Amino acid sequence: MKNIQIVLYDPDLVDLPQSCNIIVSVQGFKLAGHARSLCELEKLLRCHSVQLVIAEPFGEEERFEEILDFLYSVRPEFDILVVSKQNDGKFIARAFRSGVFDYIVKPFKCERYRESLIRFRCYYSLLGSSPPQWPQSVVDRIKRVRVSSQFSNQGLPKGLHQKTLDLVRSVLRESYSFVSASEVAEKAGLARSTVWRYLEYLCRIGEAVSVNQYRSQGRPTRCYHSIY
Repeated sequence: MKNIQIVLYDPDLVDLPQSCNIIVSVQGFKLAGHARSLCELEKLLRCHSVQLVIAEPFGEEERFEEILDFLYSVRPEFDILVVSKQNDGKFIARAFRSGVFDYIVKPFKCERYRESLIRFRCYYSLLGSSPPQWPQSVVDRIKRVRVSSQFSNQGLPKGLHQKTLDLVRSVLRESYSFVSASEVAEKAGLARSTVWRYLEYLCRIGEAVSVNQYRSQGRPTRCYHSIY
């Protein structure tokens, strides 16, 4: 999978260094540039194949939907992650109704920012690997990635162990594209059948998603991606 190109839009650029550090710490992303004005943002969208805009709309709340319409007219296929000091509930609700992928309130925790990027990476990868016609199962996977929250691991099913679960989870999170049970097993030093059970469990509790990847010959391979 190619790196996901990001553009930062923040007229103040106060949090630019911190945002840049977080972006480069998450595998699979490339910062295409940053903009202080809509004119600069438009130029970046026209010059780069941008998949994600991280925006600070503070001070432009009244024109937010108008701005989004304008940007989508420049480049129809990208998503918005809002990172803003604006915490007004009505505006945040408007932002979600306008289709933003996620909303992070400043001052933010770096891990929350990273989690959002990792979920977007999974979401983008899932979109690219899905068939032209989406059955309900694919729709449900994509929805789960967009709205997922952490689940408790209390009460593991019989035969599953916390230490092994943590190992499989760690290997899966380090993979920025979909991987098979065999690939996870090789990195974890475990049997494929063992890893498969843990991967399926992570899918059931909402920490991972799976797709069938088809090749030119043979049966499809079931592959997995962590939501976090």
